Amino acid sequence: MVNDIHVLLYQKNHGKENLLFDILSQEKGIMVHRITVLSSLNRYQKLYSSLCVIYDGEILTSWDIIEINKIKNAELPVLVLIRQVNKTVYAHELQDLQVIYKPEHETVSFIRSLIVKIKFLSMPAKQNVLEDLHSTHIIVIGASTGGPRAIETILKVFRTQSYGVIIVQHMNDENLQGFADYLNKQCSSHVVGARENELVKNGVVYIAKEKRHLTIQRQKDGFHLHYTNSQTINCVCPSIDVLFESVAKEAGCLACGVLLTGMGEDGAAGLKAMKDKGAFTIIQDKDSCDVYGMPKVAKAMQAHCIELPLQQIGSFLNGLDGRFKRKNKEIANERENYGRR
Repeated sequence: MVNDIHVLLYQKNHGKENLLFDILSQEKGIMVHRITVLSSLNRYQKLYSSLCVIYDGEILTSWDIIEINKIKNAELPVLVLIRQVNKTVYAHELQDLQVIYKPEHETVSFIRSLIVKIKFLSMPAKQNVLEDLHSTHIIVIGASTGGPRAIETILKVFRTQSYGVIIVQHMNDENLQGFADYLNKQCSSHVVGARENELVKNGVVYIAKEKRHLTIQRQKDGFHLHYTNSQTINCVCPSIDVLFESVAKEAGCLACGVLLTGMGEDGAAGLKAMKDKGAFTIIQDKDSCDVYGMPKVAKAMQAHCIELPLQQIGSFLNGLDGRFKRKNKEIANERENYGRR
């Protein structure tokens, strides 16, 4: 099919029984191609627009790094499956890779989680390629009850240098500055209260203030923060829905939405709007939530692309950078081609 994701499966060692290949082959929308040499990558690139490479190994060696670099040089998304690695030796090489540690015995649930990652990495890179392209990509996070702890957990792991991060945490202004100061001490990110008409910059985390709804607006120089009226929505102000819906409209596929613990339903509809516009959307799973309210409603609406335990969200967000870089290149190429017409 035209819209199928083509997975190039490179396995160093596999026997007759190959659960990974079998399940991938049965997945609707995925076509699996076994490859034995990486020199065939260019041929597949010419044939298919939606490609993802799975490098299935055991113990990561210097030879593996050389082979994986061939895939990176071809600018293809790659998942590296390994059982063991010396992180000290290969820390630099692993920095921009999606590395997944295999269990001793591969299970159906493990492979299903891989399929989610494959579909994420292979998502279309654009919604409207003729729109202006901004250098800042937006990560929006919504949280309520239990949110401060959850946000801290994410920001301690998530490298925000390549993103503008905007947070709506149901909290009064008296506590907001103290919360921002605390996060600045605990995390490497620069955390501030969101100000009217402020340009969203990479590496900065903006927290919405009380009694006004926070939105973003696309302008010539990037995305700007904008406050709107103070009428309560979903019994709260600021509302997560208002922020998420504005991000869906203004940023589309150049954004990612995360809905965390909290009671009620605020954020669920907005997350669905973001997903419908091509953004990648994440909800916190039931077991790690203090209150499984907002994510539960979002899940019922199928507003999420993936559901993750809190401890995994930060590291998952770190893997977004490669996909956004591919988006930038594809959109830039489309704009260049359009200019030649």
